[in-house]
Amino acid sequence: VEAEPLFFFLFLESPEFMSYYNEACALLSNKLRRISFEAVFGELLDDCIRRRSPRMRQLRRERRAAVAATAGS
Repeated sequence: VEAEPLFFFLFLESPEFMSYYNEACALLSNKLRRISFEAVFGELLDDCIRRRSPRMRQLRRERRAAVAATAGS
């Protein structure tokens, strides 16, 4: 079994960023078993993609149309 490649990130944060990060940790504390940068950023990126991706937007439209079509039958 091959291990997945890992990536290393190093950056400096402002106090404002840390305030947002800490708030996100608190909001996700019931959903995540373990709070880590990887887990928190993974959830935030997933949420961003689900909300803003044109592909995901199209899937939502198709689901709504299918529900409307079955409700109208």
